[in-house]
Amino acid sequence: RVLVLDEDKTITGECARILGEGGVTARESHNPLQVMEALRDFNPDVLLMSLYFESCAGMELAEVIRQQQGFQSLPVVFLSPVVTLDDRMAAMKRGGDDFLPVPVDPEMLLASISVSAAKSRAIAVSVDCDSMTGLLGHSVLRRRLDAVAQRSTTGGMSFCVALLDIDHFKN
Repeated sequence: RVLVLDEDKTITGECARILGEGGVTARESHNPLQVMEALRDFNPDVLLMSLYFESCAGMELAEVIRQQQGFQSLPVVFLSPVVTLDDRMAAMKRGGDDFLPVPVDPEMLLASISVSAAKSRAIAVSVDCDSMTGLLGHSVLRRRLDAVAQRSTTGGMSFCVALLDIDHFKN
């Protein structure tokens, strides 16, 4: 799952098309000031975003995203038509995991997203899941339940939770 964030709909459309053809679920977003809402709603494995926006700088936005609970390890891949070594290094120092030039090479895009998503999932499993059972830890479970409750309230839907407590589980 990849959230593609750029004010240029041509760029987001092209990236979403390439990702879709590669079997990746992609969602387009065009307003960097609403990125937190888009991230919470879509819960992507990777954020593919412009380095430059009219309303803010991509590097600063990446830093803000990294400060939010649940998104500290979200891979951020920057897109930019200008690719200097200084830009790449600055982007990496301020929260970027990779950097792709625009126009995007389809093979490079799919490779970058695949590697970033695989790393993200491996980190999430090691951090979020109990090593013995493979089940979600308490804090992650609470966050996910809160998110589902919020979406169901907003969307006018209901949901059910079943909790099972197994006494003497380790025995």
